Amino acid sequence: MPSPNLRTTPLSSAFPLGFLALFFLLLSSGLGLLYSTVSVADLQAVRHAIYQRNEMPEFVLAVTSRSLTLLRFGLLGTVVISAAIVAYQIRHGRLFAELRQVGQQGKAAVGSVVQSVRSLSKLEWLIAGVLLLGILALRLYYFRVYPLGTDEIATYDYFISGGPVAITSFYPIPNNHILFSLSCWVVSWFTSHDVLVLRLPTLLISSIGTVVAYALLVRLANFRVATLAVGLFCLSPFTLYYSIAGRGYFLLIVLALGQFFVTLALLHTRRYQQLAWAAFVVLGVLGMYTIPTYIYPLFSLGLWIACTFIRRREGSQLLTLAGATVLIAGGTLLAYSPIISISGMRLLIANDYIAPQTPTEFWQSYALYLHQPARELFGHERFSVGGFLALLVAALVALPFMPRRWRWVAMPALALTLLPFLYMPLQLVYSPARVLLYAVFFFFVAVALAGDLLLQRLRVSNRLASIGIGLAVSLYGVYQVAHFRYTLWNAQRADQQLRQAYAWLRPQEPRQVFFEAPFHKLYFHHYALTTGYPLELFEASSAQKSPYDFVVRENNAPKPAPWLLTRAYHPVYSDDRVTIYGAGQAPVAQPNSAARVGK
Repeated sequence: MPSPNLRTTPLSSAFPLGFLALFFLLLSSGLGLLYSTVSVADLQAVRHAIYQRNEMPEFVLAVTSRSLTLLRFGLLGTVVISAAIVAYQIRHGRLFAELRQVGQQGKAAVGSVVQSVRSLSKLEWLIAGVLLLGILALRLYYFRVYPLGTDEIATYDYFISGGPVAITSFYPIPNNHILFSLSCWVVSWFTSHDVLVLRLPTLLISSIGTVVAYALLVRLANFRVATLAVGLFCLSPFTLYYSIAGRGYFLLIVLALGQFFVTLALLHTRRYQQLAWAAFVVLGVLGMYTIPTYIYPLFSLGLWIACTFIRRREGSQLLTLAGATVLIAGGTLLAYSPIISISGMRLLIANDYIAPQTPTEFWQSYALYLHQPARELFGHERFSVGGFLALLVAALVALPFMPRRWRWVAMPALALTLLPFLYMPLQLVYSPARVLLYAVFFFFVAVALAGDLLLQRLRVSNRLASIGIGLAVSLYGVYQVAHFRYTLWNAQRADQQLRQAYAWLRPQEPRQVFFEAPFHKLYFHHYALTTGYPLELFEASSAQKSPYDFVVRENNAPKPAPWLLTRAYHPVYSDDRVTIYGAGQAPVAQPNSAARVGK
C-alpha cells in the first residue's frame, strides 16, 4: 500500500457533497412519501391492528397532530435542502463528475481486491472453497432446524406484520432493528412463511458479507490470515446462530466490517478518498439505523481516525472528519425522526434490558459479568475467558514485530475489540454478548495476524502453513458444532413443548386466554397470527374483568392471583413448563407428539 503521508486536501475536494446530498434526498423523500398522507387516526389504527389481540398497554403513541405536522415539515425541509445542493452541483457541472470519480474509485478498489484473489494458488482456492461451502452448509442446516427465537417472533409480530409504517415509527421494545426489519418486509412481498421472511435476509447478508470480508483480508494481508480469521469467527457457535437468525446483528457486523475497511482506506491510501468518505457517512447512517448500538464500532473507528489525523497534524482531514460526523448524526436523526415524533424519544432511548446501574452495583459485578459474554461469544464454559486473554496478550506482544502494513490493520482491530470494555463502565451498563459480536471478528483478525507472523518466524512453507491452518480451522469447526448441539437440542425441546401446548389448546377454540407465562404468550400469539386464528391474550398489565376461557401458568410462577383461586379454574393440561387451567373440572392432559402449528 502507498505511504500513509497523505496530502492534505480542503473539505470541498475531499468530500463527495453531491453524492451525499443524493443519499439524504433519497432517505428524506422516501420517509416523506410514506408519511405524507398518514393521520393520527391511521397510526392508532395500525397500532390497534397489531396489538388488539396481544395488548401492550405500556406502549402509548406519543403522536399528536402537531408532532406529525412537524415531522412532515422536517422531512420536506430536508428534501428541499438536499435537492437544492444536488441542483447546485449539477448547474456547476460537479455532480456527474463527482459520481464518475466515485464510480471509478469503486471500480479500482474492486479490481485491486479481485486481482489479489485471482493470484491465489490452486491449493488456496481449494481450501477457501471448502471452508466457505462448509460454512454455508452449516448455516443452511441451522436455518432449517433451529427454532425461531423470542426476539425473532417479536420482530415478525410487532413490526414486520404491520408494514413499513409500523417498522419505521413504532418502538415499544428495543427489538426493532429498523433497516433489517425493512429488508424482511420486502421478502414478505413474495412469501408469508415466517421463517423465510425473517431468516432469508440474514442468510443472504451473512453469505455475501463473509465472502467479501474473506477477499478483503486476502488483499490486506494474505490467504492464511483471511482463512484463519474468517474460519474462527464464522465457526464460533454464537456467530453461526446470528448468521441465520432473523435479527439485525449480522447486518450490523457487515456494516462494521465495511466501515473498518473504509477507515483503512481513508488513513493509508490516496486513491479512494472520495469513495471512502462517501462510504464512511453512508455506512454510519445505515449502521445506526440498523441498531443504535452501532455507536460502539462507529465511535471507536471515528476516535481512531481522529487520533491518527491529530498525530499527523492533518487539520483539513480532521475538519473533513468533523463534517462526516455531523452528517452521520444528522442522517441518524433524520432516519429516526418518525419514531421520535410518533413513539416518542423516551421509548427510543429507554432500554430496560440494559438500564444503567449505580457505580457501586456496576463495579461489584463487572469482573463476574465479563465471564458471561466470553462464554457465549467463544462457545466454551471453561476455556473461553482464559483463551481470550491468552490470545489477546499474544496479539499485543506480536504488534511491534509485525510489518507496518499489518500493524495498520491489527491496531484498529484491537481497538475495536477492547474499547467496548471501556464504554460499559462509562455508561454503567452490562452490554449483552450479542452487542459485542462484531468485536469478535476484529479480535480474530488480530489473532490471525499474530499467528501468521509466528509461522513466518518459524519459516514454515506457505503450502504447509495453508494446509495446517485449513486443518486447524476444520477441527475447530467440528468441535464447536459438536459443542453447540446441546444448545440446539434445548431449543428444539422448548419449541416442541410450546407447540404441543398450543396444539392441545387450539382445538378447544378459546377466545380469551390469560397468561402468567410470558414465553407461551408470545409464541401462542404468533401461532394464532400466522394461521389467522382470532385469539386474544392477556396478562396482569392488560387483564380484563371478564372471565377467561383458559389460564396458562408457568409451573415455577409465584402464587396465583386471588381471582384465579376463586373462579373454579382447574388443571386441564400440564407439561414440564406450564399448566393450563380451564373452567370446570377435567382430567389433566399429558402432551402428545407435537403437531405443526403456525408457519
